[in-house]
Amino acid sequence: MKTNIRFTALFLLSAGFLFMSGGCSKSPEDAREALGAMNIQYTEEAFLDRVENNDLPAVELFITAGMNPEVRDGSPLQKAAGHGHIEIVRLLLDHSADVNAKATTNRTALMAASRGGHTEIVRLLLDQNADVNVEESTGDTALIYASREGYEAIVRLLVEKGADVNAKGLRGTALKMASSEGHTEIVRLLLESAVAVNVRNDAGNTALIDASSGGNAEIVRLLLDRGADVSIKNNVGNTPLIDGSRGGHVGVVRLLLNHDQDVEIKNNAGDTALMDASRGGHVKVVELLKAAGATE
Repeated sequence: MKTNIRFTALFLLSAGFLFMSGGCSKSPEDAREALGAMNIQYTEEAFLDRVENNDLPAVELFITAGMNPEVRDGSPLQKAAGHGHIEIVRLLLDHSADVNAKATTNRTALMAASRGGHTEIVRLLLDQNADVNVEESTGDTALIYASREGYEAIVRLLVEKGADVNAKGLRGTALKMASSEGHTEIVRLLLESAVAVNVRNDAGNTALIDASSGGNAEIVRLLLDRGADVSIKNNVGNTPLIDGSRGGHVGVVRLLLNHDQDVEIKNNAGDTALMDASRGGHVKVVELLKAAGATE
């Protein structure tokens, strides 16, 4: 790929199209001729391919030749942002690409950059007034993607720009996703805002249920300190205590038992925390549960 880009740059220089040094072609016809000489067809598909492959000189030629930077619902900007190609993002924005253009799934360039962890592109898009609260067809937002993937700096940028911390996507809120994936610092950051801690996703899981299931005691502690409800059941009847006990997570179980709850509560299958811990051979958890009054 680097060889192709070097070749393109050399071709442009030899042809007099000094794009990389701030010049431009004399006419759209000249730019199309240059593309043709490089065996690049002047088509939307070829344009998107050059964007995806970070071929800045060729992309400049396409733009000069008259290619619409917003072809296919803004796909060029979304592709460049998602792949981390910041110079192409700048070029497209400089040529009036809509920063909030949406793909068929309603995905924007900001979502793509946030999901890919490209902090400087996120910053650039926000400086161009990108909408932080656009929801994809799944309900997911840029903040949910960044929280799920663990990009703390991007989460901070989005929150500072007014991202809705309680937006609910396909698998839950930003807080639930960060808790599920074990991103402690992002959980801490989100809890500094007006975030709702007990939101359930479509499976009935909360941030506390996911953190308990994953064995992340520090996140469990943070959520409990913010009033997370230990008694909420998911759709199969599991509570944080049942899930934490099933996984043998001693630290989590100890934290949960410090909060008033029914240690004998059963899930939809009739299983209790003690049953699951015993079945899994988690001796220390069994001892903790029995000491808290569990008998079955």
